[in-house]
Amino acid sequence: MSGHKVLAADMWLFVASFCWGFGYVASKDALAVFPALWLNALKFSAAFLILAVCFRKRLRGTTKSEIAAAMAVGLVLFGAFTTQVFGLESTAAGKQAFIIASYVVFVPMLQWLVTRVFPGIRIVTASAFCLTGVALLSLQGQFALGSGDALSIAAALLFALHMLLVGVFSKRHDAVRLAVFQIGITGGLSLMMTPFSAPLPDHISMNALWNLAYLTVFATAFTVLVQNLAQRYTPSTHASLILSTESLFGALGGILLLGEAVSLYLIQGGALILLGVMIARVPFPAATRLRDIRSVLFRRAIGFFPRTSPKV
Repeated sequence: MSGHKVLAADMWLFVASFCWGFGYVASKDALAVFPALWLNALKFSAAFLILAVCFRKRLRGTTKSEIAAAMAVGLVLFGAFTTQVFGLESTAAGKQAFIIASYVVFVPMLQWLVTRVFPGIRIVTASAFCLTGVALLSLQGQFALGSGDALSIAAALLFALHMLLVGVFSKRHDAVRLAVFQIGITGGLSLMMTPFSAPLPDHISMNALWNLAYLTVFATAFTVLVQNLAQRYTPSTHASLILSTESLFGALGGILLLGEAVSLYLIQGGALILLGVMIARVPFPAATRLRDIRSVLFRRAIGFFPRTSPKV
């Protein structure tokens, strides 16, 4: 696989994480007007229509196996966003962004469980740093979780499963078709659940409509499409670490746009998450690998002893 394609995929994933991060702020604001299930139904249905129109020619050759894959991925995505939006009703936007970023540790662990292939010390170490950062930000020094936090952790687990499925199916099927139909399936399932939701308000403010537009175009249609395309060229564990930076953008958006407080836990946790991403992304020089270090030390240790002929 070309290194340029991997680098390009990583850059687009960073852009997607930015859009997702500020999506927490837009969602928190929109939930003041839209009921949770209606918010998901509207943004996913509208995103599906936009993408279906943009890629109408490409969708003509869709196969049954692609629809089946999209249904599996869409079902998990529906569960992830449903638990996320209900959790956001009772927790801060910036806090939830960091909690959901804990999928960075769920992805390699789930992959290890399924494939029985150890993800590597670097990925495990990076995940540990990210998870510690998430814990600092979510617990805020208190060893207790609210209902919104618990739902957010459940959403993180579902998002981890979604990343693994996208990583598998995007390499077997057309990534654009997979993205479009999984969004459509998520929107359809969300619409089916709206009868169990509170009704839409009689009056919807222009600010709420702008939030809905941002969530539809940038935090749903664009980001899901980018994720499916990018994961053709980068591993799921790698993608999860890059996308975890959405937590930093979510916290930043909560501070700048919602007036959420800046705390020492936020600074420390954010720094640990960034460090984890850097550990996973920046390759270590070959000379720093453990086996090379041991080899060098062994040769130097041998050099301390003079070579003498055996006594007769």
